Order: sequence, then structure tokens, then C-alpha cells
Amino acid sequence: MMKELKNFIGILLLVLYSFSIKAQSNVIEKYKGNWEFKTTESKLTFKIGNMFIFNVKGEMSVKSGFLKNDDQLKIEVLINASSINTGINKRDDHLKSEDFFYTEKYPLIEFSSSRVEMNKTDEEYAFQTKGMLKIRGIEKEELVLFNIEQVSKSEILITGKAKINRLDYDVDYQMAGMDDNATVKLEVKAILQK
Repeated sequence: MMKELKNFIGILLLVLYSFSIKAQSNVIEKYKGNWEFKTTESKLTFKIGNMFIFNVKGEMSVKSGFLKNDDQLKIEVLINASSINTGINKRDDHLKSEDFFYTEKYPLIEFSSSRVEMNKTDEEYAFQTKGMLKIRGIEKEELVLFNIEQVSKSEILITGKAKINRLDYDVDYQMAGMDDNATVKLEVKAILQK
């Protein structure tokens, strides 16, 4: 009886796993081709806590990027760190300095991923990807949750979210009350290339 139950559970798990893989490939299949990011309609926003002034919010522009979906899905994005904008020029200049992003030496933030899975931890996002994030010349694997939404036959909207510890990338200026972790969101429109 125990052996039969183990066999049944094994078969059930195999069926569920196969169904999950099939469902994932069908969803990703929908977005076949090469999608170029439309930088004028794309942006990265961030929010970091500060115990004295609540959250500091800002954004950076997307310099370039693509989503390539042939045999496997691949995502690459370049963020223009020099474009950082929090609405206060003096603070922006400080964030561009060596204390933080050091944009004179490291003007770009890079992210590259080639592994995509269905996301099972956050109902807001359908997919998750682990990729290499590079800030100030330091690379670390980060988890990004994201959605893809069809806007038209040749245009998609990608929205994503990640939590990043600034200390991992030597953005370690100790400003009183500033959190170590930032919430980063990406909103990108991409056009299908012919």
C-alpha cells in the first residue's frame, strides 16, 4: 500500500512539473522574436527609506535594452546612472558623486539575464529572472520579478521589480537614517524588430 502511494505521488508530481514547464513555454512563446526597448517611453524608478524624511524617490533613464526570445528568453538593459533625478539638484549631484554612484567613472548600470521562470512567490508578477547586475563595476546576481503585457501586435510593456542592497555595490555612504535596501521598478515599452 505504501509503495503504491509513493508511486502515485511520484507520477502526480511528474505530471504537475510537466504541466508547469508546458505552461511556461506557452506563455513565453507568445512573445517570440527580438524586441528593442523604446527608451523614450521607458524608465527605472527607485525608492529608499529614510527615517527622517520618509522615502527618497527618484528615477533614471533607460539608455538601451532588448528582450530576445528565440530558443530561450534573454533580457539586457543599460540604465543611464548619470540621469538620476530625485527632484532636488543638490541631492542629485551628491548621488552622482563618488559617495554614491560615482557616475563620472561608472555612468551606466547594466543588467543581463538568460534564465526565466514562472514566479510563484508574488501574485502581482507572472515571471522571475535571475541575472547579473553591475553597479560601480561590481557584479552580483539579483532576482527580478516581472510581467509582460501585449500592447499591440508589435509592442509590449514590461514591468518589473527588484530589491537591491546598495552596500553590495559599494554605494555605502553612511547618511543618517538611510536604509541599506532600495526598491527598484522598471517600466519598459519594447517594439518587435522585423
